[in-house]
Amino acid sequence: MYFFFSALLVLSLIDLKFFILPDVITIPGIGLGLISSLLREGITPLQSIVGALVGFLIPLGIYLYYVKFRKMEGLGFGDVKLLSTIGASTGVYGVFSALFFGSLIGLLFALPSVVKNRNLQFAIPFGPFLSLGCFVGILIKDRVLSFLLTA
Repeated sequence: MYFFFSALLVLSLIDLKFFILPDVITIPGIGLGLISSLLREGITPLQSIVGALVGFLIPLGIYLYYVKFRKMEGLGFGDVKLLSTIGASTGVYGVFSALFFGSLIGLLFALPSVVKNRNLQFAIPFGPFLSLGCFVGILIKDRVLSFLLTA
């Protein structure tokens, strides 16, 4: 997991500076996540495959919707590959925690700018928020799962 979180940190820094998530990191990350599931405890190969697929297909739907109907990118394709990398390494839980916590943190980050400028027409790199959301989700996984099972 250290290599995974190190890759997320590197991707976040690149995305913050250049607004890209390089394929040279995300695509091998998917493969390494799938392969490492054969050797690790805590995630089975099936969970890794399903996580990679969910991490790819859900954001791909969002990406395609925005491109087709809104004529803009609401989510970059690098974010799609990043979420697939997250899914391959952490399973479906990691994808949903990255999306939920990442969106929440991103909203808290962008809200002052929206209020100040009264405008929603700006771009922020979403990769760092997805990465942080995944990290937070993994840190509190036991608490989240126990809450969901008792609710």
